[in-house]
Amino acid sequence: MKTLCRQYISDVKSLFPIVGKEERIFLAKLKKTIENYCDEEEFTSITELYDSFGQPNEIVNSYYSDVDTQYVIRKIKTAKAVKFTIMAFLLVYLISVIIYGIKTYTQYEKFIDSMVYYEEITIE
Repeated sequence: MKTLCRQYISDVKSLFPIVGKEERIFLAKLKKTIENYCDEEEFTSITELYDSFGQPNEIVNSYYSDVDTQYVIRKIKTAKAVKFTIMAFLLVYLISVIIYGIKTYTQYEKFIDSMVYYEEITIE
């Protein structure tokens, strides 16, 4: 029974494109409501939850119909900028590691070539 409630909350949460402060507050209230419902009612399938609360996409749509559009756009742009910055940083880091590895390997090869190998031959 509890797993069905968690699955329903997870389904709703997965449909949010961004989970900011306002979304976390909404999800916390929804979770509390659903958990109270799960404690009071007996049910055997998740479709009963869908009948009681609605489809997860309907819940998300109703949330976004009540929220300011500029807030959502600003959050999406911010998330996009953060993702781009992280990807750029990782790309620069990867290129730096590759260059460092190539330089280290070439120095290793030079070191191996410059080592003096000798044999000691004793003539009797």
